[in-house]
Amino acid sequence: MIEDLTNDIGRKDIWIFGSRKGQFYDDNSKYLYLYVLNHKTDIYPVWITKNKIVYERLKLEKLPVALVGSEAANYLIENAKCAFINIIHSDLEKSRLSENTKIIQLWHGTPMKFNDISQFNERYDLVSLASSLFLKEQALAPHDMFNFQITGYPRNDFLLNDDIPQMIEQDTLDKLQNKKVITFLPTYSEERDERKIGDKRGKSYDIWGELNFEKLNTMLVENNALFVIKLHPLQSPSHCDVHKKLEESANVLIIDSTDPFADVYAYLKYTDIMITDYSSVLFDYLLLNRPVIFSCFDLESYSQNRQLRFDYQAITPGVKTASWSEVLTQIDWVLKMGDDQFAGERIKVNNTFNFYQDNKSCERIYQSAKML
Repeated sequence: MIEDLTNDIGRKDIWIFGSRKGQFYDDNSKYLYLYVLNHKTDIYPVWITKNKIVYERLKLEKLPVALVGSEAANYLIENAKCAFINIIHSDLEKSRLSENTKIIQLWHGTPMKFNDISQFNERYDLVSLASSLFLKEQALAPHDMFNFQITGYPRNDFLLNDDIPQMIEQDTLDKLQNKKVITFLPTYSEERDERKIGDKRGKSYDIWGELNFEKLNTMLVENNALFVIKLHPLQSPSHCDVHKKLEESANVLIIDSTDPFADVYAYLKYTDIMITDYSSVLFDYLLLNRPVIFSCFDLESYSQNRQLRFDYQAITPGVKTASWSEVLTQIDWVLKMGDDQFAGERIKVNNTFNFYQDNKSCERIYQSAKML
């Protein structure tokens, strides 16, 4: 088997890709993997996964994939020239990584909140950034600790070109293309947890509050609109009547955060109005210059409990709401008017957080990785 693999590889460099502790097929690693696979004949790209469902699906799609623990995966990881991750070395299989392998930290977004990747005590030979702010005024880690480069994020290449989304069924794609799409993407919040069970899924909270489902549904019907919901994978809503109605509504699409193929960027591309609170997805969505409604219901307490890197008011070009009632009012207004009054402000914030605003981030990272 290894002999067949080495014959396939030939003189090509092996590049391996993984995401979210090896359990998911998504984010920056996925889009760079597909780019290299489709455009770079000098590289042998392989998706490394610990999830048998991901392995079988990619194998069925005839994409190069290896399952951690297999003979093939061991060989590929140990002989990789470059390894690409979204979070930590465990996106792949860190015990097999060679000291000679170059580790490229793609990360998973420009953070609105304070964090420091040096806490992982890992080696990164290149860390990709989207904003020049993080080379000077801000930092993901001490500036002299890693090779930080402004490249842009691979996932945003997808937002800015006309490729058909990966892993979306045709009937869902038809809805996204033929309806007004309103997407709700909240971030994770420890303060909202009703029960804490460590770094596991299932932390629940009353996310819907006093949401008037009937009013929302009427608005969706009248405007031929679809309400898309994707919660943070570490958090889920409390079971309540509103959530049950949302699940049963033909005008609502709830993306399963536990689905290893659930990729929000395939939906974000077709989103006409985004609702979010403190998520870094804001900075990606600004590339499309479309309306954003901020569901920052707990802004005061959240700001006190979490260290925000920036003045929230200054980097959030859109109406700040204090309740679901206000959110629905803003949705209705934007749907009727066709836009809001924040296009100019969105451009300014976008220029701050996205140094590059093209679809060439994958190419820039490819070129930088080749030089390592």
